[in-house]
Amino acid sequence: MPRTWTEALEAYSYPADLQTYKNKQHYPGFFNLDIAGDRATTIEFENHYREKAPTNIGSYLEVVYWKLYSQPHRRNKLTDSVAAHFQDQQLSAEQLWKSITDFIHSPTIPHLRKIRLQLGFKTNVLAVPLTLVALANPETIPMIDNQVAKWVNKNLKGHNVKKKNKLIPFSLKYTSLRTNDFEAYLAWINWCREIAEILGRHTGFDWRARDVEMAVFTAQRNGLNLNPLKKKPKASDKELGKKTVEEEELFSFLEAYKHVVKEHLSYSFGRNERPDFICYRPDETPVGVELVRVMRDPREAQADLILDRIEFMDGEKALEMLYHKIEEKNEKRQQADWDLPDNTILVLQFVDCPISDLHFLDESLKKDFESYGFDEIWIADYTCEEAYGAIDLFCLFPPEWWGYYERQGHSWKPYG
Repeated sequence: MPRTWTEALEAYSYPADLQTYKNKQHYPGFFNLDIAGDRATTIEFENHYREKAPTNIGSYLEVVYWKLYSQPHRRNKLTDSVAAHFQDQQLSAEQLWKSITDFIHSPTIPHLRKIRLQLGFKTNVLAVPLTLVALANPETIPMIDNQVAKWVNKNLKGHNVKKKNKLIPFSLKYTSLRTNDFEAYLAWINWCREIAEILGRHTGFDWRARDVEMAVFTAQRNGLNLNPLKKKPKASDKELGKKTVEEEELFSFLEAYKHVVKEHLSYSFGRNERPDFICYRPDETPVGVELVRVMRDPREAQADLILDRIEFMDGEKALEMLYHKIEEKNEKRQQADWDLPDNTILVLQFVDCPISDLHFLDESLKKDFESYGFDEIWIADYTCEEAYGAIDLFCLFPPEWWGYYERQGHSWKPYG
């Protein structure tokens, strides 16, 4: 579900060479950046602005020029106009920064009007003054422009479903957004905050309100689709019990994985939708973990035990089911609502057949598992957990880890 949002954010691009400002020589220490325009370099520019703006008037001129960079016929002229107004009014950086922080604490039209007057704007525009605000506090305040407003008007119906904060349409009566759209702007802020929270829970990535806006901006400009996001429904007692069991099974796998791979995957409590869990590698890279049980129908298993005293599923049948489960999950992995599709570990839970009974699983099958899109594929043998307090693992992919890792005492020894 959040995959389209992540892809849009990753595709964000707004390059700007601030060195092209024709009067940069008047502002030593500023207009030296050539911004590549992806998320990372844009955040570097935001950080540069927040560091310098409280005490340096040149920071605000940089943001004005950056905001207008896509309009070559306007960017130099309007930046010069703002600079001249600063000089005529003897406006200090401290005065403008106070007005910006006042707006952040209380986003009202009077506070907006004060910022606009300090910039020397005679029309009641929104975009440029509110860019100074957004870059000062990107965690909670997104930018606003015509691209965003057009996306909102086109998509608000589907993206308002089951949301506490609703988008409302922009009037778009003028070539630029004006004060008559201020209510729609406030709704946009609150909606972005809610979406950032939802995306954070689903992806394990710390989304900011500005990140939501970046994704929307990119989607509108590039013609990308953004799937409406759903909050996770409140779980029933039965579902909570199931989640608790699955978390315990996850912990058993993570403990075994740590001993085999010598890498600890950390887990923040809270079950995901698809894949089941989001964990983190030591370098904080998120990785999905999907658990799937390989087992007979419980009624069939009970009949086999009662009538034929067969405790476990036949190894050949288990291997056939293993292939089926991998193919089934691989198809689901490629769907739009699967988070981290290229970075998911698939764990095949054997609760009905010990790994030792998989007599046909040998080196000749090694290449079979290289064509799937999972980052790793493991068999986890839970049949031995009750007796030994740990599970055995068999790595199917990547090939360099191929083999059976059997728990003996307190050590793991690979076979195969």
